[in-house]
Amino acid sequence: MKVLYTAIIFTLLSVSLHAQNDWEIPEENKAISEIIDSIDSKIANDNPDSKYLEGAVPMVNGEIYFTQSIETDGNAEENFSMMMNCLATMAKDKDQLPESRISLVNKGKHSIVAHFEEWMVFKSSLFELDKARFIYNILAECEDNMVNIKLFRISYHYEGNDRQGKKIYKAESWISDKEALTKKKDRLRKGTGKFRRKTIDRIESIFNNIKYELK
Repeated sequence: MKVLYTAIIFTLLSVSLHAQNDWEIPEENKAISEIIDSIDSKIANDNPDSKYLEGAVPMVNGEIYFTQSIETDGNAEENFSMMMNCLATMAKDKDQLPESRISLVNKGKHSIVAHFEEWMVFKSSLFELDKARFIYNILAECEDNMVNIKLFRISYHYEGNDRQGKKIYKAESWISDKEALTKKKDRLRKGTGKFRRKTIDRIESIFNNIKYELK
């Protein structure tokens, strides 16, 4: 990178000296700075892990969970009814395992807890199937014009390629910044990183689907 910057600076100064006798240092510095910023921005955008780096997985008081507040046009009762239907439909989706269901309901507080289990597939081919059982819970608290969602108690049942028996990993010890990022925090680790990437993408999809259902 330093070599690239040096080459750019040398080229710009050479052009400037041939073009005029009087140097305009502020303008030259500005032009060089803009080019360097542009290069840095391109490098950042070229990092396929940039979306999944530090802060992408929230850790609060030692617990990993994701939250989303969705504005609606309905009152608490209407929102409760829509969320019941949404979560029940989700639990019956073809990609859900038999354990997925609505677990608890508090009609007075317009709150719902649902449990989900589904396959998280990392690689699927004729010769290899790499997948984990992805387990999580959703708490939906319904108010007038608002639904607050918490996705929590995330874990993975994973056999891996060694076929030595399933291992259970909690999100806190598996996809946190400490466990899933490299020391420089600029890349995902090879092992735990794939879990972090898939988890972030899946939860983003879940929240977007709920938003769509509540509109």
